Amino acid sequence: MKTGFLAAALAAATVAMAGCKDSTGNDDEIASGSLAFSYTGVRSGSFAANGALEKTNAGAFVKKSFATAVKLSDGAQNFVGVVAYLPVTATTGTEALFLFPSAAAGTTLNLTDNCPGTACPIGIIAFDTDPDLPEDESDPFFFTTGTIHITAVSASRISGTFSGTALDFEGTRAIEVTGGTFDVPLLAESDFPSGNRSAPTAPFQQLMRQRKQ
Repeated sequence: MKTGFLAAALAAATVAMAGCKDSTGNDDEIASGSLAFSYTGVRSGSFAANGALEKTNAGAFVKKSFATAVKLSDGAQNFVGVVAYLPVTATTGTEALFLFPSAAAGTTLNLTDNCPGTACPIGIIAFDTDPDLPEDESDPFFFTTGTIHITAVSASRISGTFSGTALDFEGTRAIEVTGGTFDVPLLAESDFPSGNRSAPTAPFQQLMRQRKQ
């Protein structure tokens, strides 16, 4: 059940695109963001994505270093999705995705991959991912424990810290994520591109709830 989950989740996790800055520089410019952390375990290293999200002419995000957040809603609950991408090759990179219920500054949220029936904070670190492929072929790690702390939030920006333990699909390989920080622009849902497979949306949250059922 776990083996094909991320492919299905990320395939469903797309949003409508209305008008963010594209690669030709049209429309309003999106502010830069940053997201960084260190990790040890079966994989070890550091991640530091900095920059503004840009859109390709096909409506996907440009695979360059960026970090951003997007406001989302499933009608009953408001969420914040955070996505950061760091290229490793011309086609693949490491992607960090978080989705959590909207929260005020000073709030600490517990990351988990097992909360059926609730709107829980979730997080994924996906190594060797190509977001343009129709199915995922990355090496993903789901946060099973950890926290996100919201340090500041406004109508246009959110920042915070995070850390925790993330496991692969089989639950046999682990990484410890430490020193996580983010300071990112907070976009409207209509400002996030839909052409890539992976995005932190409400359908993604629903699929996460189904993972353990």
